[in-house]
Amino acid sequence: MSFFKKIVTLSLLCCAYGFSLENSLGLKGLPQYGSSPARSLQPAFGLLFESVGNENQQRYEAAGEFGKGPFRAGFVYDHFVLDSIYRKSYSELDLGYSYWLLLVGVGYGASMEWIPGGDLWVRHRFKVGLAFEWRQLYVGGLLDGWFDELTEIDFLVGGGAKVGDSFDLFFQWNGCLFDLGVGVQINQFRISSVYQFPGFGAEFSLGFLWEGWGLDIFYGFTNESFRRFGVKVSKRFGKKTIL
Repeated sequence: MSFFKKIVTLSLLCCAYGFSLENSLGLKGLPQYGSSPARSLQPAFGLLFESVGNENQQRYEAAGEFGKGPFRAGFVYDHFVLDSIYRKSYSELDLGYSYWLLLVGVGYGASMEWIPGGDLWVRHRFKVGLAFEWRQLYVGGLLDGWFDELTEIDFLVGGGAKVGDSFDLFFQWNGCLFDLGVGVQINQFRISSVYQFPGFGAEFSLGFLWEGWGLDIFYGFTNESFRRFGVKVSKRFGKKTIL
């Protein structure tokens, strides 16, 4: 793979992770590259492996969150392997606070790209999230960008709802792409799907929950032949705190 092609592929990866057929504005869940830092506390830790694209690139991820009362902190670390030489990593720390109907959060991320024994590139990223929750409904927004390109800030707005104990849905829009997702919980099993427009993209996930442990298998694609397949294992540590 040529160096130029690696850069193009990496750009596609970052775009996909920034708006990647996942509920980025959801109020619960482990931190991710594209997730809002304005989330409710749900102490947990998770590991993920993902194969991305038609060139068989891999992503390895570790994420966690902890806190106490209305305070939440989360972290995520991603390591990308594009071929036998080129590497990329992304680290992020999120801080959040919730009060009554309001959730706010900020995040700082550092992206590193390098060729072992060669050049190294470092960029710094920021996030600002805001959400309002009322009963089983929520709406939220996310601003994120790079400190070296403050004139190009991305946004994401959306919301969601939970119907009873077994069904939920969400939508989100970033100015050019619209996602609609639905999920169904049946005892220990969870089935979810997300659809993206215009054009067409979709992701399907099957999850299993047991005594705080979770196992998720997912597969997604877009109309540009961008495909991803992965497995995630997670563990929750209770409702209030793990401090």
